[in-house]
Amino acid sequence: MWLKRKRLYGPLVTRILKQYGLPEDLISLAMIESGLNLRAHSRKDADGPWQFVPQTGRRYGLTVNHWLDERRDIEKSTVAAARYLQQLFQQFDCWYLAAAAYNAGENKMDRLIKRHDTKDLWRLSAYSTLPPETRAYVPQLIAVAIISKNPHRYGFNEAGSGRPFQFVAQRVPGGVPLILVAKAASTGLEEVKTLNPELRTDITPPGTACLIKLPVRTNTKKFRVSLASMLKKEKMVIGVIDHRIGTQDNASKIAKRYGVSKDELSMVNDSPLELKKGELVYIPQFGSRETRRVSPPTKRPWLSRKNPRNTTIERGQTEKPKTHGLLEQGITIVRTSSPQ
Repeated sequence: MWLKRKRLYGPLVTRILKQYGLPEDLISLAMIESGLNLRAHSRKDADGPWQFVPQTGRRYGLTVNHWLDERRDIEKSTVAAARYLQQLFQQFDCWYLAAAAYNAGENKMDRLIKRHDTKDLWRLSAYSTLPPETRAYVPQLIAVAIISKNPHRYGFNEAGSGRPFQFVAQRVPGGVPLILVAKAASTGLEEVKTLNPELRTDITPPGTACLIKLPVRTNTKKFRVSLASMLKKEKMVIGVIDHRIGTQDNASKIAKRYGVSKDELSMVNDSPLELKKGELVYIPQFGSRETRRVSPPTKRPWLSRKNPRNTTIERGQTEKPKTHGLLEQGITIVRTSSPQ
């Protein structure tokens, strides 16, 4: 599976690493962190292919809120990882130490270097103060880099020929149900969600337009015309209000109380919708495309029964996602080789 995902995402990842002047072999870091699984999640709340925790992800420009988790965006998270790895190399002047710091944290590695008065990772590995996971991390990185370049030699079979990750990017207004995006693109909802794992709900983030990845076969002109026509007839989500679940609450009662359907309720919450006393459920507020007011979720922990982790919803974090100059509307992305 790792080799299959490397064939899928490798051209895009290595292109970004080269753009930032980093060794292409650093893709192996993402392989041992997550197997290049865009939805990989750890008990420490690390997420995405590069396994950023929310704080570090935000530090390097990724949006992590109720609507978006850009740690799962292969392009944006790789840009963030490249920036982080650049900083680590500048700090330690050694790729082995930089990789170890990616795993253990730069502050911990800095303390260990000072404590033992050596910048030799192999000497540091002899001390029990270096965590066992970090001690094994760089050898794993080296092994994965060697094996993935010639898997057959080491008894691994590459999973089919496969194609690099391909998509077209189109700008979509905020608050648009993804089912409408899928219909306009003549595809299914699940394919849109698979291409855009950073979207945490079944709508685009309210209040701002964003770039959505669509199947490469999409007729973009037809898509824009079709979506514009649908949006003239459909309501858009302009924001949400929160409701704390009581003992007698269920989806039907909550939907009836606020004048929305259960499907509309599910659309702005974790799917499938699971209700538990004391948790928050969000209620969509609808308006026309011309509506300017946006009500972001209250700054409270988002708790999911299915995935009981705390993610702080920061007020105002519905800004336009950064493209870092890599993704532009209407461009077909076919990552097969580095640009000349």
